[in-house]
Amino acid sequence: MNPQVKSFHDPATATFTHVVYDRDGGHAAVIDPVLDYDPASARVTTESADRVLAFVAERGLALGWVLETHVHADHLTAAAHIKRKTGARTGIGRGIRAGELPPADDNGIRYLRLPLNQLGGAR
Repeated sequence: MNPQVKSFHDPATATFTHVVYDRDGGHAAVIDPVLDYDPASARVTTESADRVLAFVAERGLALGWVLETHVHADHLTAAAHIKRKTGARTGIGRGIRAGELPPADDNGIRYLRLPLNQLGGAR
């Protein structure tokens, strides 16, 4: 296993979407995907999520999971969009404990609790 992380910063919400992947095995998960929202026009787009999907496709990764670390008050989620495009399963932080494996997977990945959520912010 050769774990890698690629982070995508969303300046509008000061949040990050992460792609965690195994360069050798090609498995991947997306964490906290952002759905773009323009309050002036009240329009939603998937540009940020599509950049993440392009990264996954360019590397030939198999996206198995879209994970939400918590319910987001700071941005909208693109989890449904990514699930529709890839068939990936979704999971959210409730009921997930540090050290556990994702359900039905035995890939050596374990959940970690990380206290920081936003650039310069802590929860």
